[in-house]
Amino acid sequence: MKDKKIFNPKHVLILSVFVFILTIFFSNIKGNSHKLPAVIKTDEIHIISEASGVVKEYYSFINDKALIGQKILKIENPELLKQIEDLSKEKDKYEELLYSASKGDFLKLETMNIDDQIMELGKKLNMYILQKKNIIDQLQIYTEKFLLAKKEYEAYKNLYENRMISSGELDEKSTNFLEISNSYNQLKSDSTFTMEEISVSRNSINLLNEQKNILIKNISVVAPGYYLKIEDIKFKLNQLEREAEHLEVKSPAEGIITDVSFDLGENITKGETIAKISTLKNIWVIAYGNSFSQQNVKPGMEVIIYSDSGEKIKGKVKSISPIMKKIKSLASASETANTYTEIEIIFDDMELAKEQFTPGERLFVNIIIK
Repeated sequence: MKDKKIFNPKHVLILSVFVFILTIFFSNIKGNSHKLPAVIKTDEIHIISEASGVVKEYYSFINDKALIGQKILKIENPELLKQIEDLSKEKDKYEELLYSASKGDFLKLETMNIDDQIMELGKKLNMYILQKKNIIDQLQIYTEKFLLAKKEYEAYKNLYENRMISSGELDEKSTNFLEISNSYNQLKSDSTFTMEEISVSRNSINLLNEQKNILIKNISVVAPGYYLKIEDIKFKLNQLEREAEHLEVKSPAEGIITDVSFDLGENITKGETIAKISTLKNIWVIAYGNSFSQQNVKPGMEVIIYSDSGEKIKGKVKSISPIMKKIKSLASASETANTYTEIEIIFDDMELAKEQFTPGERLFVNIIIK
């Protein structure tokens, strides 16, 4: 006869205790894992425009990897290039005059230059004198027309007030008077302008003649003046040429282009931020926690960071911000306008993190609460 297995209550009690311990253990693991939205951060460089102009062309775009010296975009500024060209010509002119001064024939060149200016002003003066004559002739005609039209208008206005003509007849006469009055006043304005230009031209010619006389009488004073003028032009030219060198914007560091501030065709002013580059020398994580996080998360706690590809990388809590900040958005699945505390997390393996993550990437982390 076979022995029967006897039900032992002691064994049941031991098994129950074991199951209870396992249940507590696994529930603690789950309960101590604090999941939070986060974003990959890195050192960011702002590329500041050192030239003004219009965005002509982009060579690199957002999320492109940039190397040191790599072209980012091209700025177009024809006015800047024209200023450089004009200043270069002016510098050459004064250098030639300075050279001529040392040779003894500078006086001839300078007086010729003044004579050219006087000739141009003389042409302008003659033009304004002719304009003045024409305006005076027209003004004489329009003065008579104006006085006659004014007299007729006042007569018609009187007839209308005495109800001897219609409003339409008065309006017709009023329109005629207004047209003649406008032409008359415009001629008076043109006459005043022309007289002023004649006066300016004559004064400029007189001033140039005085300079020419001073030049002839004070030869020794002119040459040093040329030298000072050349130095002033060189200084201005150097500044413009340095700005022109930055019409092609290049990356100052290696990294990822995370933002460009202007579209093609938009105006850029010197000193504005053109683009932002995140360097790859150092990356870290900023997690966004709540009030529970502030109270329970401590520096040194272990963290598991999850990449989009599903990889898990370990890290540690470095610091917890003592203040709460309003965050516009955290991740596509966690859009919020609530306030959060920033938790800085560093990677255990920085090189592995650089391979798995990119600056600005949004993800989730699990902080192990102990």
